[in-house]
Amino acid sequence: MTVAEDVVTAIEAMVAAVNAGDMAVALAAFGENPVIIEDIPPFQWRGPEAVREWLGAMGENARRLGVSAIGMTLLARLQVRVEGDKAYAAFAGRLDLTMAHSVASAPGQLAFTLVRRANAWRIEGLAWSGQEPG
Repeated sequence: MTVAEDVVTAIEAMVAAVNAGDMAVALAAFGENPVIIEDIPPFQWRGPEAVREWLGAMGENARRLGVSAIGMTLLARLQVRVEGDKAYAAFAGRLDLTMAHSVASAPGQLAFTLVRRANAWRIEGLAWSGQEPG
């Protein structure tokens, strides 16, 4: 496996953990002081509690909208760059919100920054930019 594939594997594992509701694995995928930018209030989280707070905000937003499941899908890999112990990756993506009688989808893009610590890639930054689900 190449270093770029290792980066992609770390990102895919985090997405799978979030989709499965495995918060322990999702939390472990991030570094110590991540920054997350998303289209739900308050739109930015940073610091040691950023991931927990972001996941909580996603859950609250889902409850408010009557969403029973949230699915993030990584589509085309747009770019993966690795320089030493730092990496950047961008993907086309899709967000699916399952409600009682429908599924709303939103295409968008996900960008990640990662750092290699103790032989593992950890996400330091995550940004989602996409359309309103519909």
